[in-house]
Amino acid sequence: MSILKPLIVLFGPDGCGKSTNAKILASYLEENGIKVHVSWISSHHLLAYLVRRVFIALGAYVWEKDGTLVPTKNLSWGVVNTKIGKKIWLYIEFLSLILIIILKVQIPRILGKVVVVERYIPSSIVDLTYMLGESVLYTFPLKLLLKMAGKNSIFVFLCCDWNTHKKRRHGMVESRRYMEHQERMYLTFARHYSSLKIDTSTTSIPKTHAIIRKNIPWTQ
Repeated sequence: MSILKPLIVLFGPDGCGKSTNAKILASYLEENGIKVHVSWISSHHLLAYLVRRVFIALGAYVWEKDGTLVPTKNLSWGVVNTKIGKKIWLYIEFLSLILIIILKVQIPRILGKVVVVERYIPSSIVDLTYMLGESVLYTFPLKLLLKMAGKNSIFVFLCCDWNTHKKRRHGMVESRRYMEHQERMYLTFARHYSSLKIDTSTTSIPKTHAIIRKNIPWTQ
């Protein structure tokens, strides 16, 4: 039996209510005497972030809106769009994720806290498969991440329709292609790990919180 406290993962697209529900759930747990650590993990952490910034500084960038109305410099993926380039970038992202997971998830759990984390491995897998191709799902790094993801974890998939997404993001949305890829990968992940799925387009915040609590036995 694991000595680590459970991990509660809230994943889904931007604007679906992950941050709001993570805060509400954390407050509820703390009010009931449970030590909680709230975290946020996606991609481009630590090593990946530093390497990305170096390439951008060297001129390997493109201007993109990247979900906002203001163009920003983003890494030109032509830099890694080769077989060896993709493999190197995959391992840079993998090592960065392992380090950040240890710091922001595993250490708090070892210290006896229940961790409520937004995005986490599902989000990282969405980004990596979008950037590097879905064939990376069959590589050692992603197989290990998928195996890690399911250990003593409770997954909550929060989703919303396109119009709700645009409204909550005030029109600052990612490309339709990325959103479709994101939705497909999240649905696959949710089915594989028997995740609780809640459509926040039609479910109020209090109702969403009540459903989450109902499906986490020790929060009832």
